[in-house]
Amino acid sequence: MVKKEKFTVYFTEPGPENTDEVLKAVARRIEEGDIKTVVVASTSGKSGVKFARALKGKAKVIAVCMKR
Repeated sequence: MVKKEKFTVYFTEPGPENTDEVLKAVARRIEEGDIKTVVVASTSGKSGVKFARALKGKAKVIAVCMKR
């Protein structure tokens, strides 16, 4: 029997204060080797840039502007 476990993170509130923890969780998931592209929703673009810098050479990052 093959067993596979996945790690999940839940946040009680949305907001930019979660960005670093989301980035850590995404980087951890990328380490499993089957993720090649990450889509990031970013109101100002800051999160998109942060993800692109942190994941450079590990995954392609597509940032989508979410205007409010």
